[in-house]
Amino acid sequence: MSKSKPWKLAYVTPGGIYEETHRSRPALYRAADAERARVAEGLSRVTGMTAYRWEPDGNRWVRYERLPITGGPR
Repeated sequence: MSKSKPWKLAYVTPGGIYEETHRSRPALYRAADAERARVAEGLSRVTGMTAYRWEPDGNRWVRYERLPITGGPR
């Protein structure tokens, strides 16, 4: 199975987890940077972010990296 959006960003909030899929790793990092900016402005309650990559051989999502909430862009 091939995915058209093989990157996933999972956001952890006090209300639960929500996910977005992205077509490329740069697009995923842009979304993470935008979320960091919203957190810094007090507009978001996200407490954690994790990037996942689709592994076609295993037909599953594999954790790629945990992303920091604070700090500047990657």
